[in-house]
Amino acid sequence: MKLWFSGVLNPTTREGSSRNVACYFTRNVYDTLVPQHLERIKTALKLLPDPGEVPSSGLSFVSRIRGLEQQIQDQKREAEQQKLNAEVEAEQQREEAKQEEEQARQQIERLEKRIEDMINLQLQRASGGSGQYFAASY
Repeated sequence: MKLWFSGVLNPTTREGSSRNVACYFTRNVYDTLVPQHLERIKTALKLLPDPGEVPSSGLSFVSRIRGLEQQIQDQKREAEQQKLNAEVEAEQQREEAKQEEEQARQQIERLEKRIEDMINLQLQRASGGSGQYFAASY
């Protein structure tokens, strides 16, 4: 699209009058540019979907953004809660492992005591029951 403004902007045209230059320029814009621009606007409006056809979710753009932000915050909270639960579970497992270790240590001590008693009993029987006890040293 080309607009000829040379005649409008040249003050020596139109019989040398410079009083109507702005008027001629504006008139040229309205006669040439505006009809084409209005046609483009009408074409663009025709391409837009009919408001009745747009699936209405009842949410505006801002509401959708806020909804997404809320989802992100919920996911962060859920991840933090899962992390906290995992830490609590790990601590419980450590405590259980300590208790099992302590029980195993106590059981080993009881078994060592029983073995020591059995060795002393065998030594007592081997010596003929003289009443001497041999303390096993490890």
